[in-house]
Amino acid sequence: MFNDWPAGRPVLNALRAADAHTLAYCLMPDHLHWLLELKEHSLATVVGQMKGRSSRAYRAGLAGNGHLWQRGYYDHAIRRE
Repeated sequence: MFNDWPAGRPVLNALRAADAHTLAYCLMPDHLHWLLELKEHSLATVVGQMKGRSSRAYRAGLAGNGHLWQRGYYDHAIRRE
């Protein structure tokens, strides 16, 4: 899905708009690695909003159809301790 810059742009814009502090990301051709620090909302809310924003923009801008993301996500918490 994300083999070139125009295809990945909706995802990067959604990361910037997320209610989280993005520390790092790596957008791969078929998935995303995203290191973030939550602000006010839960992880589920932030990820859901990012997926929704990027999917709508992707379908509108590139005439895509179908699902951009799979259901769910894998998270690994990094704690300060």
